[in-house]
Amino acid sequence: MRSGQAQGVLVTLIDQIPPEIAQERLTQVHQGECPACGGDGPIDVHLSHSVTSALVMTWWKSTPKVCCRSCGIKGQIGGLLWSGVLGWWGFPWALIMTPIQILRNLGGIISPPNPSEPTAQLRKMVNLELASRLHDRLTQEADPDELETLEVTDH
Repeated sequence: MRSGQAQGVLVTLIDQIPPEIAQERLTQVHQGECPACGGDGPIDVHLSHSVTSALVMTWWKSTPKVCCRSCGIKGQIGGLLWSGVLGWWGFPWALIMTPIQILRNLGGIISPPNPSEPTAQLRKMVNLELASRLHDRLTQEADPDELETLEVTDH
């Protein structure tokens, strides 16, 4: 994961990416193959939510994954099952966070992203990846006009 300072540098570079290149790459990612299974798109950001508890300790997280709906559902079911089995074993937060994370996974399964257009979260991820590649090329003194060849990867 990038540090806050590095992320800030990337955010400033996003403005230097030509909008038509950013839009073209976003469309390529959204309508492309799933990076997880290789299946057809649309591709978007799907969140899975989990909670783990042990006595007085409780940890919860939300994990974004760039993938197709089928892979997104698999991740959400995994988070739901993980939370259902390992989320209840702490006090007091487990009793609060476990039902919340289970409901968040169910919500993602029942109400997925609109397949006809990319979400703002996918747009942000694509823009950050393009900015990261631009930064790499600028620091290596490469030609920034080669942005068309940039690819987005799932981190």
